[in-house]
Amino acid sequence: MLSHCMWADGIDSLLPETDDVYLVRPENDTVEILASGSWAKVRQLTGDLMEPQGLYPERWRVRQFPSETILAQIGTR
Repeated sequence: MLSHCMWADGIDSLLPETDDVYLVRPENDTVEILASGSWAKVRQLTGDLMEPQGLYPERWRVRQFPSETILAQIGTR
């Protein structure tokens, strides 16, 4: 079994640590997947955008969305 979470553009969120992260852009009734990768890879490339909250289990607050350059580095899984 694998776990995943979605990091949505324009939405202030608390992300749990999961196996995979999908970076998405909501559009009307659909969601466009812009990038996806392992938690480790996403954390490595976007760590400055993720704020630990000191919870158990930890949640990471994201208020900004990664740039197009970072999304391209994350790629798709």
